[in-house]
Amino acid sequence: MESSSRALLFLVKVVFMLNYDELSKKEYFKEIKELCDEYVSLYTISEKDKLLYHYTNLGGLEGIISGQRLWFTDYQHMKDPSEVRYFVDLIKQVVDNYKDETSNHNLSIFHSIFESTLKKHLICTISFCEQKNYLPAWRWYANNGAGFAIGFKSQVRERFAKFQDEPIQPWIFGEYRIAYDHKELKVVIEKMLDILNNVTHDIFDPKVKEEKFLELSSWIGIHLLSLAPQCKHAGYKEENEYRFAMFSPHKRIVNRINENPGADERGFFYRDNGRENNVLVNPIPTIISEQFSKDCISEIWIGPACHKKQAEYKVREILNKHGYGEIPIRYSDIPYRG
Repeated sequence: MESSSRALLFLVKVVFMLNYDELSKKEYFKEIKELCDEYVSLYTISEKDKLLYHYTNLGGLEGIISGQRLWFTDYQHMKDPSEVRYFVDLIKQVVDNYKDETSNHNLSIFHSIFESTLKKHLICTISFCEQKNYLPAWRWYANNGAGFAIGFKSQVRERFAKFQDEPIQPWIFGEYRIAYDHKELKVVIEKMLDILNNVTHDIFDPKVKEEKFLELSSWIGIHLLSLAPQCKHAGYKEENEYRFAMFSPHKRIVNRINENPGADERGFFYRDNGRENNVLVNPIPTIISEQFSKDCISEIWIGPACHKKQAEYKVREILNKHGYGEIPIRYSDIPYRG
């Protein structure tokens, strides 16, 4: 196995030039994808009418209502950057243990390939909770109880999922319950490494062996990347978080501009120091947003630390101003000590 630099150069070619549809037909590539899809399905809401609640402060509520937009934060620029590092370190731990058990020292390069894949992609997320009027969410996400929770219908999930099928769509949508216990994830990673090890083991031509190893490692890395926003330290288990995520390779965004001069009319935006710019123009957004229809909102909850009547008046004022009609407004009855 040659140096990491050659591997990472090959990775760039693989990530952006592989024919995904063609590779997914090959048995071992297909098996890796199925492992990933099966794992994600364990953490996806199955109930069609399930509401998801986005806890926020007054400014967040007003921004969401007025713009009919949900804002997705760049996963690598979140308030807690250790979240990204935690997932990367988890991958490294599994790979190192597997390498020691199998004596396959070629795996030393796998972790570098994965980290490079992570850096070359955008992952933007937004957090929800399946529980309404949930005390931990009020504390952590809604201005220490003096905020609001917006209940979104399942249509908002269906709407975002459909976006990725549009011709100029540079994003792939994912959604999942956060996993705080990672035993199952480790098993999935080990099975992927089994495939990598078995496929390359019987190849004797060094050049062919290296190319197959790098190609397959990159394919595994891309699929593991889709699990990154779903992985969180067990210390956060009380949050019971549910996430939407948008994925896109940087180059896909740039290519969309070249191939579709009018692509910026789709309205993907990011915020940077108070300014709004089109995400298709700048390949490294801090925050991106996407619109939803007004009928996606089912109800709004007022936090336990709010002055109820004043808060209700303000929420109703915002809703009426932007033509939302009679959306139910509910009060939290939790005895609250901030």
